[in-house]
Amino acid sequence: MNYMHDAMVKAISDEYLVVYQPGPGVARIRVALTDLKAAKRWRNYHPPMKLVGSGLGGASLEAEILDSVSHEQLAALVESKLGNRFRLEGLTKWGDAKRIMDSWAKWVRERLDEAHVK
Repeated sequence: MNYMHDAMVKAISDEYLVVYQPGPGVARIRVALTDLKAAKRWRNYHPPMKLVGSGLGGASLEAEILDSVSHEQLAALVESKLGNRFRLEGLTKWGDAKRIMDSWAKWVRERLDEAHVK
């Protein structure tokens, strides 16, 4: 879970102040990671097994962005992903899962940018 937290903070902190208390103008981001799967590295070294997805890692996520005061839901995501058959992240135990978490952090940043009024 620390990796997901760090990925989220990294994705948004260049534009948004990260705080840990509710308040006006503050969004609360809730994340639940489930079904984390480590890559089976030995399978990913063998091209035919990698192509069929035999050794891919992955993760599932439920996330929502809420207004921290009214608790109104601003955005939500429920998704499961596996690693990419054509990339090399699966050659490390958690590389696929980390790439997936990075993509979800990017999704959160994009939703915040869409909702942000300057």
